[in-house]
Amino acid sequence: MPQDLIVYLDIDGTILYESDGDDHEVVSLDGQRVGDGIGELLHFVCEHCDPYWLSYRARLGRRDILETRIFPHLPSIAEQVGIAYWDNFKHEGIALDRQFLWFDDYLEEEDAQWLVDHGLRDHLVMVDSKGWDNPKQILALLKQQLGMLA
Repeated sequence: MPQDLIVYLDIDGTILYESDGDDHEVVSLDGQRVGDGIGELLHFVCEHCDPYWLSYRARLGRRDILETRIFPHLPSIAEQVGIAYWDNFKHEGIALDRQFLWFDDYLEEEDAQWLVDHGLRDHLVMVDSKGWDNPKQILALLKQQLGMLA
């Protein structure tokens, strides 16, 4: 049963990363590769958190792009992650009535200002768009936040 923590996951540059021709290729998708440890991360967030995709690929709650372009390259549990609905800026998809962590590699100026205005800047975790092990790093941080150090 998911806990109270909502986890918002960006896709491009967060669970997919920009490759410099490294040896960590799992699959190539639009010039990016799936980050190492994605299966473990998705299983963990689905079991211990309330996860949502917060990505341009799912803007307006669209699932069709995920189903045709993303899910075939990810473990099947990716389909259990909800989709945050937003229109103009990603922060529109964030629920303010619960604790959350948002993982992203790039932030629009309006999203950054919204976080500051609401005193929520520490709820955003910026990741390296070239971080092939972002999923592993995100998982470690989430385990630490939830008091589940391995």
